[in-house]
Amino acid sequence: MADWRWARGLLAGAVAVLAPLLLGCHDSSNNRVEETHSGPRQVELQTHLEWSEGSTQLYAIIGAGWPPSGLQRTSWQEGTNYSIEPRVSIKSVRLLDDGMTLCLTTAEQAPGTRYQVRYTPKVSFPAPPLEGFPQNPVLTAVAVDATHVVVVPDTHHQERVDWADASSYRFEPPLAVHSAQVSEDGRLVRLTTAEQEASASYKLRVGEIATPVVR
Repeated sequence: MADWRWARGLLAGAVAVLAPLLLGCHDSSNNRVEETHSGPRQVELQTHLEWSEGSTQLYAIIGAGWPPSGLQRTSWQEGTNYSIEPRVSIKSVRLLDDGMTLCLTTAEQAPGTRYQVRYTPKVSFPAPPLEGFPQNPVLTAVAVDATHVVVVPDTHHQERVDWADASSYRFEPPLAVHSAQVSEDGRLVRLTTAEQEASASYKLRVGEIATPVVR
């Protein structure tokens, strides 16, 4: 009997030592699985940049490579899977052709309010990075209406371009740029252009590389 009590005590001691190590890979405080070499973690997607157009359109830059492989299309197109702070209801969600810009149609937004978008379900995939192109000073360009294009500069190349100079921008096919307005934080440039043709596929050239303009 003494031998059995000794073995049981040794087993209890081993469990006490190993349990924190075994449980340490799971953070129960926020229900997120820590990233290990064996696979990705659960993440709550946070966007890198948002801006409003009018009172019911909200654009969000979420990073290249979205949606991640394995995530069903119905999930990332479903407005109920997103939340906006400050709170405003979402009517629809659309991913633009650049693969990194969401266009959300919302209820009436409060003038002058800055909103943040979150993808609320926790899903298992590596968080998408905000990726630019090595020599391209533009991350993406979005035609928000027939006479305006919003340009998102790659911050690594900001010093190479005079973003406030309309002559820094060239469109293919040709499209006149009347003005370039840089946001206060320097993260967006709003171009006022001549009337864009609805059927045309434009590219914006800043420097050596042309960026497709998405709608």
